[in-house]
Amino acid sequence: MGRRQRNRVKTKKGMWVVVVFAVVICGVMAVNQHQLKKTSSALEVQQEQLQDKIKAAKAKSTQLDNQETYMQTDKYVEEVAREKLGMVKDDEILFKARDKQ
Repeated sequence: MGRRQRNRVKTKKGMWVVVVFAVVICGVMAVNQHQLKKTSSALEVQQEQLQDKIKAAKAKSTQLDNQETYMQTDKYVEEVAREKLGMVKDDEILFKARDKQ
């Protein structure tokens, strides 16, 4: 074998090594890309669920703020005094129904 022929054989082997290496790298990248897409989809679903929880928590917070504001009014105090404590104003008469026996 001549020198040129040996160099060509070495060059062809080197090219095949590079091609195989490139194919393996592309395969690994394709698998990683697929896994990243699955992870990304799962994270998007989780993000939507967390956004829903945030909205629910904000709505609950607003409701509690409104309830707190209402509980600080005279109207609420009067309601509680009438319903739970059975209190009446000075000029009112309280009638209670008898229990049926």
